[in-house]
Amino acid sequence: MRSVRMRWAGTACALAAVVAACSGSSSPGAPPADGRDAAAAVASAEAVAVPAPLPVGAPSLDAFGYRRGPGHASYTAAVKAEKRGDWASVVASCRAALAADPDHLDAAWLLAAALARQGAHDQILEPLSRAIAGDWAKWGERSLTLPLFEGFRASPWGAAWTTLAEHYRAAFAEAATGALIVLGRDGGAGGGLGRRTEVYAHVTAGPAAGRWLRLTRTGGTVVAALPAPGGALVAYVAYRDLARAGARAGATERPRLAVIDVATGRVTRDVAVDDVDALTVWWRDGAGGDAGPTLALDVAGGADAGRWLVDHARAHRSRPATGQKVAIGPDALVAARGAVRRRRAVADVTADWDDDRLASAIRLDRTRQTVTPPAGLVIDGHSLTWSPDRARLALIAVAADDCDAPARVFVAEAGTGKLRAIGEAVAPAPTWLDATRLAYTAGDRVRVVDATSGAVVRELTSAGGVATAIIDRPCRAVEDEALFAAPAGEGAAGDGDGDGDGDGDGVGDGDGNGDGDGNGDGDGDGVGVGSGTGTGTGTGTGTAVGP
Repeated sequence: MRSVRMRWAGTACALAAVVAACSGSSSPGAPPADGRDAAAAVASAEAVAVPAPLPVGAPSLDAFGYRRGPGHASYTAAVKAEKRGDWASVVASCRAALAADPDHLDAAWLLAAALARQGAHDQILEPLSRAIAGDWAKWGERSLTLPLFEGFRASPWGAAWTTLAEHYRAAFAEAATGALIVLGRDGGAGGGLGRRTEVYAHVTAGPAAGRWLRLTRTGGTVVAALPAPGGALVAYVAYRDLARAGARAGATERPRLAVIDVATGRVTRDVAVDDVDALTVWWRDGAGGDAGPTLALDVAGGADAGRWLVDHARAHRSRPATGQKVAIGPDALVAARGAVRRRRAVADVTADWDDDRLASAIRLDRTRQTVTPPAGLVIDGHSLTWSPDRARLALIAVAADDCDAPARVFVAEAGTGKLRAIGEAVAPAPTWLDATRLAYTAGDRVRVVDATSGAVVRELTSAGGVATAIIDRPCRAVEDEALFAAPAGEGAAGDGDGDGDGDGDGVGDGDGNGDGDGNGDGDGDGVGVGSGTGTGTGTGTGTAVGP
């Protein structure tokens, strides 16, 4: 990464790096006839400057809602023209969409694809850079491998793009590494499944500080996320479908798990389980050597009940070997009807825990300090989390006789046992960013506080809200209730962006707009018309079409 930063250092407008350009008798940007012609064209060149890179990600969560923004009508017209193979109209409509909404990343990507169809290689750099800077994880690597862009990549403008893409790859990795993982939710009514949710990384340091990176595209069906130790991987749980009738109405039919490689934005394929009443997910240490962490599941109810080991790289689950003991780890997600909880069991803390893992006081073993919350509160033993330097312990205290009361966030100094009040919320899920900064969910936002003073450093918000690790209430009874079902009085989401991520050599990833009433649009895999469908949580499916 250092070599990339040095190469791009000092860039104010356009970079000084140049590559070869075509100067043949054919029209500018015309696709070469074959590989020999491409090589000859690049060899007989005029200079093409590499454009200045754009910032990675988006300045706010709201910017990722471009599909419902002012460019939507023009983009819809572009998709319809794409189905007809009318590339001139696709170009015109995409440009109209970008004029109305410069942040419409789908329009920028589709414009680059349509220009590639036309052989207008000299016009591709700007929209391609706009799309990939905004969402590297979705399109970045595809721009370097899709056959559609083969002619472009063989051109001098494509050589410039290769250099620019190398920068975006490194910039994304630098921004995502160490970022705060949050669940971004739209503004739908109700809580829990009433709102579409995806996993994002919020950058807290470096050149991209304050910006957002999108990590999942599930159609808004994420319900929980669990970072692995060290934070290089993040597992998430999503629902595939909801039961429509009967006693299990609103319950998920088939929960699914996948893993995000944070530095690259790559997401593994789903691992699904059937007919689940409760689900516990945790990370296990690798099997020695350089093996990384792996996932394990505990399933209650249905044919898949019991323990499972997950090879997330191969999207495969298997039963433990005979005699192999697989204990639930000290940091796990537990999901059931109306509740998704992060349950932690930290070292070096002793208490007289009751059956709900609540205690009126705790002892910090290393410093022999006793920590006691204010009168009327008890400490939730599942909430404890040490700062990276183990100088401070974040904890949640709840009312002893009122489960529905907001929980209170405290930080205990390890050396003295002194408590500092940080804030309160229904489901705060505290997470350390570093030795002094603590993040927690407060209503429809995430607050980042200085744990040494309690001062709010930053508030993260959007039109809908964000969460650090969980959604919904922290302390409802979950026995004998269906997994992820909407609580009484709350309906499931009425619409959602479906993700029909299929295989093929097209330019899209099948994100279909399944708007509850059966109307859908999106850019799916496949050359010409894609075959993916967008499966939202509404009543309709969105047809995914690919350039």
